[in-house]
Amino acid sequence: MRWIDLDQAFTGQWENGIQHGHGEHTWYLKRVPGSQYPLRNQYVGDFVRGMRHGVGSFYYANGAKYEGEWDSNLKQGRGKFTFKNGRIFEGMFIQDRMMEYPQFHMDGMSTPDITQIRTRTPDPVGPRGDIADDVSVVSNESRNTLGPSLTLDIDHLLDEFSEEDREEELKQVLFVILRHITLLKKVYNFYAGLGHDASPDNTFIMTRLQFWRFLKDCQFHHRDTTLAEMDRLLAGAGTPNHMIHSPLDKLLLREFLNHVITLSYHLFQDQYPGKGTLLSWCLSTAIQDNIITYACTVKGTFLYDPRRAVNALGYMDKCWEIFQSICKPRKYFPYEPSLKMREFLYMVKEYNLINDRLTPKGILEILAADNPAVYDGEDCNLELEMVFLEFFEALIGCSVVFVTEELLKDPNTPRPSTVMSHMQTSYSGTTQATSRASGILDDTGDDQATNGGGSPQRTTLSPETSSPQLRAVSSADMTQKLSTDVSSTKHEHGHGSAAVSTHTDIQPGSSHTQLHDMKGTKSEHSIDPKGAQSSHSLVTAHSSDHQPLLQSMLSMGGQTDMEPDDEDLEEEEMDEDVRQFNFWTHQINIFLIYKLFPSYEHMENVRLKKEEIREEKLAAALEAQKLKEALEKREELLREAARLAAEEASVKERAVSGMSELSKDGEGDTNTRTVSEAKT
Repeated sequence: MRWIDLDQAFTGQWENGIQHGHGEHTWYLKRVPGSQYPLRNQYVGDFVRGMRHGVGSFYYANGAKYEGEWDSNLKQGRGKFTFKNGRIFEGMFIQDRMMEYPQFHMDGMSTPDITQIRTRTPDPVGPRGDIADDVSVVSNESRNTLGPSLTLDIDHLLDEFSEEDREEELKQVLFVILRHITLLKKVYNFYAGLGHDASPDNTFIMTRLQFWRFLKDCQFHHRDTTLAEMDRLLAGAGTPNHMIHSPLDKLLLREFLNHVITLSYHLFQDQYPGKGTLLSWCLSTAIQDNIITYACTVKGTFLYDPRRAVNALGYMDKCWEIFQSICKPRKYFPYEPSLKMREFLYMVKEYNLINDRLTPKGILEILAADNPAVYDGEDCNLELEMVFLEFFEALIGCSVVFVTEELLKDPNTPRPSTVMSHMQTSYSGTTQATSRASGILDDTGDDQATNGGGSPQRTTLSPETSSPQLRAVSSADMTQKLSTDVSSTKHEHGHGSAAVSTHTDIQPGSSHTQLHDMKGTKSEHSIDPKGAQSSHSLVTAHSSDHQPLLQSMLSMGGQTDMEPDDEDLEEEEMDEDVRQFNFWTHQINIFLIYKLFPSYEHMENVRLKKEEIREEKLAAALEAQKLKEALEKREELLREAARLAAEEASVKERAVSGMSELSKDGEGDTNTRTVSEAKT
């Protein structure tokens, strides 16, 4: 639910037109370009009759946050408040204020004096994942801070040094960060914008998916460490297993810096020459050799191009579901779900996606295009783990090889729909109200933006009736639109560029990979938001009409007898670019919608049917066992009854026999008496 005039949005449960249940309410503010924090304010938690009530988290725009209990829009009960500099207060709250410090006002926006408040640093994590004793101090000072709004959390690394070395190690790391902070901020902002077409407040927060792309572009994975292993190095104590490799997990700038420091230490410490401080040397080496050299040169199969990225990410939710379904728990701690490349090959084979174009060797080459450790032309290592980014990019690469232009021309090939829909995905929702790193409006002022129990003003319409509906656009309109946008972009920015984006382009009809250089400035990822939004709409569903493919998608462009001028050449080049993009979108659509997803659904139905049959067999076996036990019990009862009857008959027989003997004895005595009497 979006209120455009109020710059607010709500996603969650409703009851009688009022927020009720669990939900996420976001307030959008204007953002200063280059700001470290997103000026977006958000509450994520329980609502009761339009008010924050229960348990929830309140994220402030500057990075501060409150996590705890609520009562009628007020902080009430036990909670934890994290200030913008990383210091933490944890205790009881009454009427929106700390019980120990009732005069202290928390608005989350300013930087108040907290020297007299009992706060602590974030829980340091030891090398074995154990949490050190919580130390609360009455101080706002922190040695590992880059100013009042940025704190480094590297205590888990400093714990590996002696007491006398920690201070110097920390100081030198801070010096390295300060020397390169401008570069690191630019890199963060660049990768945080990958895959997004637009943002209501010009805000992009880096997700783990984008962080993976940053690591691969900077070739951190070339140091005999997979992205999955890096995730485990960065996972703090208490991180749920299913969140260790979550592609939608959010990283603020300070968390991004912490991760870079941690990874540089683990990846480069073996090369330490022994001079200077270890942490600062590792960080400087990583920045000089990897980040400065390779950052912002986007590789892969779709994130290098904003249009392709927005289009491909429309399929992310279903692919994430497939990825989770085939992951298996690791045999080692922390036993989180994981996927190996061997299992990816098994999946492709099981789904009947291997043919004369997409061969096993071709799949190996697709996997090795961005990771040479997988396959060198002779030997392969399929025991390497895959994270979701590698899985998703491999699917995109397979689709480009699997679907050729000849296949599209085949009348038996299913035709994608030409009607475009704006598909809302988990990834596209990260720019709205789904981020734990997003900010939250000052709760003291949100009453001005709410009506009654907390719902925004002028919200009498239901979420369904008030949601903006995107006009259905044909692919022909899209082709013309993209041509116009590309033309205006080229005239505005010229033909020069400052950054080079190298991507892995899997050519249709072949099983080998090639690297192509594409020129584009950093602003390429934000150029032409209209075109990007339209391209995002190219994600299509099944079409019962099987409409024919557009001629512009397959047309190669005719030549004329007249020699074309520069404008004609430029227009023809742009048409070819649009044609290639349209062709690519149809390749992805056909492979995923008509091949992969139905195969997955079929295998899921087979699995469910097998489970159903197995449960039925188990139930039948249990029933048969019960019946068998009942029959055995009945037979035992019958045998017991027969035994008792036999014993009773035996007793009766003995009784009768005894009576007979007694009778005979009686008759003998009578005869004896009679004889005696006669003698007498």
